[in-house]
Amino acid sequence: MKRSRQLIILIVCLLLAACGTSSGISVVDAWARPALAGNNNAAYFQLFNGSNDADALLSIEGSVARAVEMHETMTMDIGADEMDGMVASSGMEMEALQMVPQERIELAQGETVVFEPGGLHVMLIELQQELLPGDEIELTFNFESGLSLIVITEIKDQ
Repeated sequence: MKRSRQLIILIVCLLLAACGTSSGISVVDAWARPALAGNNNAAYFQLFNGSNDADALLSIEGSVARAVEMHETMTMDIGADEMDGMVASSGMEMEALQMVPQERIELAQGETVVFEPGGLHVMLIELQQELLPGDEIELTFNFESGLSLIVITEIKDQ
């Protein structure tokens, strides 16, 4: 009895260890909002590195837009002296949002990077077609390791 219990524990441990080895990089929950052709839009997703090595996302491609770029939305504090007369009151500060292009997104082993509204996102610049709820678009993710993933991105109201 004790021997069979040890054997079962050993098998379970081996199965769990096999699940944790080099499962690769995955992109999950990819989505974008509906938009009209000619407009800009953004795509969001979660990027997970289940491989045994670090990697970096270098670019994303797609025929749905004239250009596809990785950006991060950042908040900047603007002092009264930088507002160019927008506010006459001295000492007043405002915040401005700025989209900063990202050349690469580092992805450590075991790390999940979330692309979400107000943070990292993928800009779809000058859409070549209308995007309606229920539609799907293809985006190709290119990594430093040479890996390319084709990701189906769902268009949905969110």
